[in-house]
Amino acid sequence: MGIVKNKPIYEYVRCETKHCVNNFKLLKVPKVLVGKQKCQICKNVMQNVKVNKKIIDSILQSNPKANIISMGDFNDNPSDKSIKPILNTTFKKSKIKEGQLFNPMEELYRKGYGSYRYRGKWDMIDQFFLSKNLVDNKNGLFFLKASVFNKKYLINPSGKYEGYPFKSFAGGKFLNGYSDHFPIYLYLAKEY
Repeated sequence: MGIVKNKPIYEYVRCETKHCVNNFKLLKVPKVLVGKQKCQICKNVMQNVKVNKKIIDSILQSNPKANIISMGDFNDNPSDKSIKPILNTTFKKSKIKEGQLFNPMEELYRKGYGSYRYRGKWDMIDQFFLSKNLVDNKNGLFFLKASVFNKKYLINPSGKYEGYPFKSFAGGKFLNGYSDHFPIYLYLAKEY
């Protein structure tokens, strides 16, 4: 946690934003799950996203200028049907409309970046969604930038999973790594 004027950064953000932290379980459906089992898992992820959207809409209904950040492991990519149409997201700051959420991770995903790697393919399952007020508000707190923190020491240097995030454990054995996901971060600013 960073320090600004001898106070934790999150204290500044917490008092000016509403935030939801998400961690949707089960990223990829194992091959052994088929038919109804697989469909039920997909429905559960979509149901979780719908609940998230309902919470956001409720906040915006009571305060259309609310600063909202919804973030976490959504277990789906920015363009997936469980994310983009349900949360009504856009990755273009200049095109954001009332009721839409800005997803800065979608542009990074389109450029080939990811926070998680599965079977050699990068996925951007860790995401931020910001309310319109945080994108076009220049009189208060506003969005500057988001990215994936993928420094060399966080990358597995060798073996079967070379180039993947360097995870802590595999097969019950401690690997001296960090996580199977790269952290994501965003910068918010405020003009004084």
